[in-house]
Amino acid sequence: MIGSRATCDGIGAGTGNEFVAAGAMGWSQGHSRKGIQPVHDTIELDSWLIDDLPRSELADRVFFGGEVLSVSAASGSADDAQTRRIRYAEALIEDMEAFAVALATRLSGGSLTLIRGVSNAVGDREHLNWKTGAALGAVSRVLAAAIGLAGSHHGFS
Repeated sequence: MIGSRATCDGIGAGTGNEFVAAGAMGWSQGHSRKGIQPVHDTIELDSWLIDDLPRSELADRVFFGGEVLSVSAASGSADDAQTRRIRYAEALIEDMEAFAVALATRLSGGSLTLIRGVSNAVGDREHLNWKTGAALGAVSRVLAAAIGLAGSHHGFS
């Protein structure tokens, strides 16, 4: 997956149906400094790769754009996953790192292009069902294409 935005879940107040995200309460995850706007619960990611990558070569294994939901603990069951799907209907995948990395990058004045492998369905804790090799293979193909694009953008072949 090549993410278009990262959203934080679990930072705020309450649990379950009573949960209220930090941004909804007016809190920012990062404070404005040096002209950088404060970050609330969602960070837009750099989309150059989504726009430039040749889709025909990767369409069978890659989601181009979409929301990554970053959580402090992965969904442990189908019920957990469904609760999050209701709150974040546009999220395509769940992870534990993307929002924090995007926040650190943003606060330091940079931007982030996110490439994630997806090995299992949200809430599936049965390792026998996971397709780690296929996920790593998809990431490898996207990275190879991205390196080629970055090189051509900078005069390398």
